[in-house]
Amino acid sequence: MKVHTKTFIYLFCEISYNEIKKEEAVMDERSVKVLNELLRTSGIEERLTKKLNVTKRQLDYSFEKINYWLEESGFQQLYREKGEVFLPDQVRKEIVDHHFVFPSYIFSSDERVSLIILLILTRKRKILLSDLSDKLEVTKNTILKDLKTVRAKLKSRNLRLSNDRSEGYSIEGKEWDKRNVLKNIIVDLSRFFGGIAILKEYLSISNDVYDDILEKIYMIEDTVGIKYTDQTMQFLPLFLIAILRRITEGKLIDIDFHVTFKQFSDTKEYNATNILLDELKENVSVSEKTYITLQIISSQSMNRDVLTSERFSEIRKRMKEFILYFEFKSVVDIGNKQSLLEKLLDHFIPAYYRIKYKLTTNYTIGEAFPQEFHNIYLICKKAIQPLEKSLKISFPEEEIKFLSLIVGGHIIGESCSTDDHKDIKAIIVCPSGVTFSQLLKNDLKQIFPKIYFGAPISVREFETYEEEVDIVFSSVPLATHKPLFVINELMTEDDKKKLRYQVNEQISLMKSELSEIDKIVSIVKKHTGLENEEKLRFDLANEYFFDEEEKMSSPLSLANLLSEDNVVIVDQVRGWEEAIEIAARPLQEAGNVTSDYLEKIKNHLSELLEYAVLQEKIVIPHLGPEETIREMMLSLLYIKQGIFTPKGLKIYFVLMIAPIDKEQHLPVLVELINLMGDTEKYHQLLNAETPRELVELIENHSGKEVG
Repeated sequence: MKVHTKTFIYLFCEISYNEIKKEEAVMDERSVKVLNELLRTSGIEERLTKKLNVTKRQLDYSFEKINYWLEESGFQQLYREKGEVFLPDQVRKEIVDHHFVFPSYIFSSDERVSLIILLILTRKRKILLSDLSDKLEVTKNTILKDLKTVRAKLKSRNLRLSNDRSEGYSIEGKEWDKRNVLKNIIVDLSRFFGGIAILKEYLSISNDVYDDILEKIYMIEDTVGIKYTDQTMQFLPLFLIAILRRITEGKLIDIDFHVTFKQFSDTKEYNATNILLDELKENVSVSEKTYITLQIISSQSMNRDVLTSERFSEIRKRMKEFILYFEFKSVVDIGNKQSLLEKLLDHFIPAYYRIKYKLTTNYTIGEAFPQEFHNIYLICKKAIQPLEKSLKISFPEEEIKFLSLIVGGHIIGESCSTDDHKDIKAIIVCPSGVTFSQLLKNDLKQIFPKIYFGAPISVREFETYEEEVDIVFSSVPLATHKPLFVINELMTEDDKKKLRYQVNEQISLMKSELSEIDKIVSIVKKHTGLENEEKLRFDLANEYFFDEEEKMSSPLSLANLLSEDNVVIVDQVRGWEEAIEIAARPLQEAGNVTSDYLEKIKNHLSELLEYAVLQEKIVIPHLGPEETIREMMLSLLYIKQGIFTPKGLKIYFVLMIAPIDKEQHLPVLVELINLMGDTEKYHQLLNAETPRELVELIENHSGKEVG
């Protein structure tokens, strides 16, 4: 069997742990985090102290430890320039492209707890207190304190820590729960700087064994028609090795363990388990084969072929309904629905099995969730409810956020320019799968409209990438001779500003503007004692010298789009065509929509009255963005006596939207969902006598979230 010689490792740093007595050489958790940040980009000390929640003194201490290791490894040390701390470019390339001896590392208390559980779960002989103390290189008292946390953590997962004088420490409970804990620990530690090397050491996995299982996973990918994400490839080989060992040792799951064999027996994934299990001497039970199948299906992938079996067909059907329901709830015309469906299925199929069979991990988006996607999240939260009811599962908040990122990324991507006739070409490398890759691409296309971005690729794909590019954007450090910008997968506005400045400065996209900055800086230096020239250049570039097309627009709301001038109140109308004409009148008078646009609305009236009804209380007749629409505008019609839809719903309000793109009006729709869902506020609107009263009621309500 051919073995891949270039083993994939996150951050590409496999670190050996040698004993070094010198205190300066002992790296701790904080110092490794600082080094990790410096591998990504230069470090402004103020930003590092804030991000890592450390003091200036602690940061300096970590710099000393890093410099000692760099010196011992024969590298240049960190250097300071204009208030920033830099890791030399050549050193960064060497670190991410080679294996190095890393000094002894002091584990944090949380890391020790995870390693203690790992050691006990995978023990091949009895483990005593002294064994744990020796292995983790801390005192017995420290281990005893950690064991209290271990007990609490295991109890929350339906497991119990046992200690017998003759048998040592063991973990009691169901094998299914033990494997879930084992998987979470492996996933968490594999993301840690050098975590794969730690896991290999503590699981006693040789390079030959690791390479063999890695080759088998590649074979499974080819057999099933799947491409796992780089992050999946961090933990999956290690976890499968641990599980296969447990099967060999007779530590088996119960026969009745949640899963119905019939759901998987006709799948390529189930048949692919033979690649892993054929070499085992034991007869592997159907339950164990099904468990391995679950790992293959539930692990996150970049893409997968259309899956077989009746259950997968049902999931596909329900996801189509989710898209249509989202359109109905958001009043957004989603382009290329088939493409969105495939993106959603790539994430949803493994997510469904993780949720249904309690295979979820500890990974969360947390505070990194982009604020601009909050409105989409609120709509997805409502749109997902019929799907939850149909599949009899409840989606965790994190999974709904992931779905929101996919939907939002698709909507934005559809509205972005697809022009590929640009002089500068860039590639995006992201290990986290399609969702984050697409979001990164959308962000970068908006920040740099003068750059052509190809389809994002994984780290594995980048290793063999041969097409010529000018710039590489990546969410992890890479070894490349091209200009490399390491960025966060979910960027803040400050991240975007800094990146825009750095990229434009390096590739000279804005030569004339930067020359103007040079002139201004030169004048300032003549007349003042300029302390931070770099910050002045950055502020000037962001404030005055970026193209209008590169500036981000702020979200709109009902309050700042509706005024008395575009609110109309009538007693009654003769029919829906008249209602549309009256509602559109303020937009026409402002020159924002044409009579042709209005005629198109009328031609689609029967369809709009079926799908463009929000909360069964307001009709929102609209079409997709058109070139004739100059700016986002709204107009509101209140019909006091109401008008019935073909389905018999009595409607009192008609809101006309003139959208300039597919996303800008989403905050408005979220506000409307909230407003129309508030019974008290809705009745107040019905009692309004003047446009001023309506506008004031809406202004008072603007900004509240959907309940």
